[in-house]
Amino acid sequence: MLLSKKFLLITCVLLSLVGLTLIYFASSKIIPSEIKISKIDSSLNGRLISVTGKISYVRSHSAGHLFLTITDGTSSIEVPIFSSLMNQLSANGITKYDFKKGKIVRITGVVGEYKDQLQLVPRKVSDIQFLQS
Repeated sequence: MLLSKKFLLITCVLLSLVGLTLIYFASSKIIPSEIKISKIDSSLNGRLISVTGKISYVRSHSAGHLFLTITDGTSSIEVPIFSSLMNQLSANGITKYDFKKGKIVRITGVVGEYKDQLQLVPRKVSDIQFLQS
């Protein structure tokens, strides 16, 4: 029995949509690993992780980006907060002035490299939590 092209096309589209829906729900359940800053290395590149540390350096950029260095006392990592996320933070009442040296924060983000320097890039507002001053 021959299947019509239209039936095959509809079946393929429906199965693709089911697959994409499953991938979406599976990825939304990913829980980032809590890792000490000293344990972050290039093998974690592209992975979603969380770190807790103290802000030791803050620099703002004219384009609206904010660059932080977070330390746990033994190691540190760079945390770029790009202007699009800064705009979202501002809409939630958080400005660049809230990021002060000495504040304890938990940052969730994707490990990446820029100019041979590891960094942790937060993706959304909930990826940045202030724990204490």
